[in-house]
Amino acid sequence: MSTEDVGSNVKLDLYRGESFSQTISTSTDNDGYYGWLIPTMQEPGTDYKIKITAASNPSINDYSDGYFTITQTSLSSLRGLLALESVDAYAETDDHSELDVGDEEGESLTVEVWFYDLGQLRRGIIVNKEGAYELLAERYASGSQIYGCIGFHLESPSGQSGGFTRCEWPAYLSGWHHVAGVFDKDTGIMRIYMDGEAFGEQYFGLSINNSSGLLRVGRGKVTLGLGGMVDEVRISSVARSPGITYPVTPFTCDAHTRALWHFDEPEGATVFHDACGVDNMLIDYNGAHAEGVTVYRVYLPLVAR
Repeated sequence: MSTEDVGSNVKLDLYRGESFSQTISTSTDNDGYYGWLIPTMQEPGTDYKIKITAASNPSINDYSDGYFTITQTSLSSLRGLLALESVDAYAETDDHSELDVGDEEGESLTVEVWFYDLGQLRRGIIVNKEGAYELLAERYASGSQIYGCIGFHLESPSGQSGGFTRCEWPAYLSGWHHVAGVFDKDTGIMRIYMDGEAFGEQYFGLSINNSSGLLRVGRGKVTLGLGGMVDEVRISSVARSPGITYPVTPFTCDAHTRALWHFDEPEGATVFHDACGVDNMLIDYNGAHAEGVTVYRVYLPLVAR
């Protein structure tokens, strides 16, 4: 916006025709550029436009010139995904030494994942290794304000819990987000990253418990189901720094990868294979299933004699 009184920050809203669709950003730099990851559930259409409003003065606003089109691709760059169509749906795998990370001297931990936030007010577990580590997401209301939170928690061999949950207002937008919980064993610092930015840190300074518990995607030991969608779950024995270069293509295996689930199984699959090392196979519960990869079948001609 070039109006003199706009100020340094603007609000961006998406409209379809003359109807409000969603807020893209409540406040961003007025520098003529904004990178937006379009949610996969966004309705396709040819009549979208952006409303730009001065953050400090809502009476100053303008619309983008003309309409633009949002199309739906048959497959995202991340291909398949794990669909959790209710808070009861999740997937789990048995304990294995590959999933016990951060329990040895000098061994760090990174748990990272793409998840689709539905914008609902609840607390849900994204990844949980029972008695060892956990990554979660939460939305809650305080009056008229909606807060968005990401939590990263660890447990030591003595049962001492550590970690933190970082919340921000206004809440991050619904849609796909890359989140990572990182524990640097050398410094004792735990960090959370979200969409390429540091989201907070805290000192832990202990080893992570070598737990015999199950690993679950989409819920904790008892409850707190996530719902929504999850993709590209990777567990590593190194402190990765997924800053501004956070991945927008499938993760890859390297020497530090302990487990990696792409969820690229055929549509409707309920068993999900680990792409690296030992196959820590995730099994569905309560309807968790793969989506996004079309099943192609070949039908041979039948000749009756």
